[in-house]
Amino acid sequence: MLDILKRTAALWWRRWPWLVAIYLVGWLLGYGALQLAIVVSVHVGGFWGDLLVPVAVFVRVCTCVLMIWVLNGEDLRGSGDASGPRAFLNRLSPAVLPVLALLAAWKLPVADMDRYQSAKIDAATFSQQGALMSADELYKFIFTTDWRMYTAIAIAFIARFVLTRLRDWLPAWTQLIAAYLEVTWIALLFFASGVKLFGTPQWISERQIVFWYNEQKTAALSHLGVVGAIQEWVADNVLALLPVILLPLTWLAITALVLPNTVSPTWITASRAAVGETMSNRIVERSTQATSKIRARWIRVPGVLQSRGTEFGRNMLGVAEKLGGTARLVLHSGVTTVAFYILAFMGLVLLFPSDTFYDTNISDGMVWRAVVSLIGPRDLFFWINYDVIIRAVIGAVVDPLRFCLMVAMYQHCMERARQSVSAP
Repeated sequence: MLDILKRTAALWWRRWPWLVAIYLVGWLLGYGALQLAIVVSVHVGGFWGDLLVPVAVFVRVCTCVLMIWVLNGEDLRGSGDASGPRAFLNRLSPAVLPVLALLAAWKLPVADMDRYQSAKIDAATFSQQGALMSADELYKFIFTTDWRMYTAIAIAFIARFVLTRLRDWLPAWTQLIAAYLEVTWIALLFFASGVKLFGTPQWISERQIVFWYNEQKTAALSHLGVVGAIQEWVADNVLALLPVILLPLTWLAITALVLPNTVSPTWITASRAAVGETMSNRIVERSTQATSKIRARWIRVPGVLQSRGTEFGRNMLGVAEKLGGTARLVLHSGVTTVAFYILAFMGLVLLFPSDTFYDTNISDGMVWRAVVSLIGPRDLFFWINYDVIIRAVIGAVVDPLRFCLMVAMYQHCMERARQSVSAP
């Protein structure tokens, strides 16, 4: 635990000017992209504004990757393939998709889209243009999911594919465009499918199958007596702790996706470091038996299905493989160290949760409340003008500390894993 604190303090002391600068530039670019998208949406058309929203998502991904990359000791002012902008682009391209997937798991891209949609709704509600729209026209203005959107998704996907295939013959800066196109087609497809297929949470809650499931669940638990009460207690208390544990580990996985891994730990060495050699041997024995049974059944599957299934699994579970490597690294640090990291990370989240995950039911954090108390009562125009600036300043202070903690934990895990692997 003390080692993590020392590493965090050392990283912050050496790199805080870079971290603050990267955060503020990323914030300005993301905020500017959303504001530009709103202006274009109102004055040109909702579809054209929607095409600019992925810029904010791409800036968010680049900011995360760049802050972690700088904390690893890389120099943006260098030149060549080993350092400088070219090295960052080489690191960014393979990390975009898995980092975006992990950010999407905590709805951070949805936060950008929600801010944009809220501004569109306000513009349509309070403007003369919106007053002249019918209900159907207003819906199409707010939620653009016609053929133009799917054409844009297809063009972005094909262009990204071509740039990736020709990367060896193209200038290095084209990989930045390829990374942006990767984010664009995924973000647009995610937003369009969400509107078209799933709608809003209220839409889901009104489906008959959901009502039926809730009624059947309540009836079943009422007949179980003590068992039902225990199940409800577990669901309300134990399961509620899962996000608290998974959120810090997810951001640690993002760190592992960006930084190089020079150690190849196994599950055996990880389990020995976490639970001891005796318990580790039992776990390995039982997992080996289960794997043998699964492999025996898989062999019976026809060869065509095996090849297709293997190909699909490799494509879909590529991120899961990287997460598994992160889990092995984390286990080498021990349960106590992991618990300390989770507590420290969630402490920073309590201070400023906005850039860590997205939930409309979560407030702005303890630092925001303290700043509001210090400023005192002000009129509405003051908060309209300075609200965004205050949040940006708070983020520029808290977020660099959070990234320093993440990289410090990763470096600590790497050192412990290296010792375990080299031990006889």
